[in-house]
Amino acid sequence: MPNVVLNASTLIKGGAIQACVAFIKEALKTKHEIDWFFIISSEIEEELQRFHIQIRQHKNTLVAASPARNRKSRALIKAHVERIAPDAVFTFFGPSYVVFQVPHLLGVADPWITHATWLAIRKKGGVSALIRLLGIYVYKRIW
Repeated sequence: MPNVVLNASTLIKGGAIQACVAFIKEALKTKHEIDWFFIISSEIEEELQRFHIQIRQHKNTLVAASPARNRKSRALIKAHVERIAPDAVFTFFGPSYVVFQVPHLLGVADPWITHATWLAIRKKGGVSALIRLLGIYVYKRIW
């Protein structure tokens, strides 16, 4: 049976949380096909509790700060994955901000990365907003 880590540490708001919680609920039903381990954000944990979805303690790691801006979180995620030694890591929506030594599947649902248009970018505001958005875009594309 393959071991797979679901990395949901970067999800902190919006529909991504609901989509990931629904995925986790379904993943828990496949316990005889895939041995799932979960790395989740505080927001994912709150939503799981709200829907009374429980992950066994040893299968779950909580990352309090997003790895996007926190090196300790990135180190925690990397160490956790190395300890589990899974067959693969699936980052629900990336970037993951971590380089894994096992195959890594990365979901992408950031419209500013996948299909931003100049019209949408111009609507964000002035030059400073454009520079900030460009910086975020480059940072995410690097990861």
